[in-house]
Amino acid sequence: MTLWLVRPPRNLPSQSYLRDKSIVILDFRFSEDLAKLTDAEFRVSLTNYITREHNLNPPTGSSMAGQIRQFVHEIEIGDLILVPDDDPSTATLGIVSGDYQFQADANERSQHARPVQWSSGLIDTGPFADRIEYELQGYTLVVAIRSDQFLGHLLKQLEPPSQSTGESVAVRQVDTNIKEKLTALICHLQSWKETKQRYVSDELHHFVGSQNRYDPDLTYATLKAVLSAGHLTPKPGMQDYHPVQIETNMDGNLREETYIKPSCVCFCDIPADDITVHAQKYGRFGISFRKSHIAQCGARPVYYLPHNPGDWGWARGSGSNLLTKLEVGHKALGKHLDELRDTLPEDRSRRMMDPVENLYHLIGLEIIAYVKPFELMLPDDHERQYYLEREWRLLGSFKFELDEVTRVFLPEAYADAFRADFPNYKNQMIFT
Repeated sequence: MTLWLVRPPRNLPSQSYLRDKSIVILDFRFSEDLAKLTDAEFRVSLTNYITREHNLNPPTGSSMAGQIRQFVHEIEIGDLILVPDDDPSTATLGIVSGDYQFQADANERSQHARPVQWSSGLIDTGPFADRIEYELQGYTLVVAIRSDQFLGHLLKQLEPPSQSTGESVAVRQVDTNIKEKLTALICHLQSWKETKQRYVSDELHHFVGSQNRYDPDLTYATLKAVLSAGHLTPKPGMQDYHPVQIETNMDGNLREETYIKPSCVCFCDIPADDITVHAQKYGRFGISFRKSHIAQCGARPVYYLPHNPGDWGWARGSGSNLLTKLEVGHKALGKHLDELRDTLPEDRSRRMMDPVENLYHLIGLEIIAYVKPFELMLPDDHERQYYLEREWRLLGSFKFELDEVTRVFLPEAYADAFRADFPNYKNQMIFT
């Protein structure tokens, strides 16, 4: 069970429209039945449509398509729905009571709906109004809320059922059901928080200018350039989109990361409050994005493989053993591919090579490119202690909108300059 925050639709006849119709509407113009789209069509066709119609970059379009799929397929009957008014200090709370519906005859902004049983009155969101604005910034349509404090506040706003409220028995029963669901969800979240490890974060961070981290003016200039361009690239100074590619050095080795070097943008999965050690290694200027958004854009965690100096990798499951097997096997596959090119007649060469070549690139691009060796015995603050970074990689480059940046890290001395350079940035700043 989940509480879903849904962006209020624009241009409704009245604020009571959703309550009168007993529905929640997805604020998205698309005059086709979304339930008929396959997963591939959500990923490709709908993303392309959104990118084109809204003039967005592909990662933002992909994220938006993923949220639309959540509305259609992942929101379950019995889940809770919260829709803020134009003023997010009040909202409407209800229970999803039916599957997705395509209303072909409705207004183009009201065609995608889910049946909902609404509570008896508006909910005062109080101190969480800013949180609602933050969650629904940019092009966010649907987002799951997993804050027990937020849910606890909503629970307090629901008055106990009373025969004198003037509401029907059915409406009072909806209020009772909502309270029971909120209570159960709060208990679940609190139980989960007790077991949640501190290093887990809902955001991924990227720190800029690590090669100039001892020159704060130069590093701030790098941060400013990245935010102005809305573009993270594998290497500083790259222009526009950078394709996915890997550099291969047949004389290199995996343990020293000299065999395969992927072109990628790296992020770390560390709670913002615990970023100090990472900032000491990579500089004090960085930006954050929602983890869910980065994942939808194609980023994945790396595969950490431990090894020690002088480790011969004799243990069957050891990191050193696997590093050796991957390297030797991939090099042998590449050598076999070269032999096929040299020995096969041209008419048979392509047919025989395709499966081998596909396997060679699959292992290199999808597995080895995400392998991260680390020395197991290094202290936590060592320059080469990579395991604590919880690294994610996005092959190629990453384009973004300013309002998709959820957090900016920088020294307090640069706060005034940042506010002057980016007056439209409304999210958090963390002083490092």
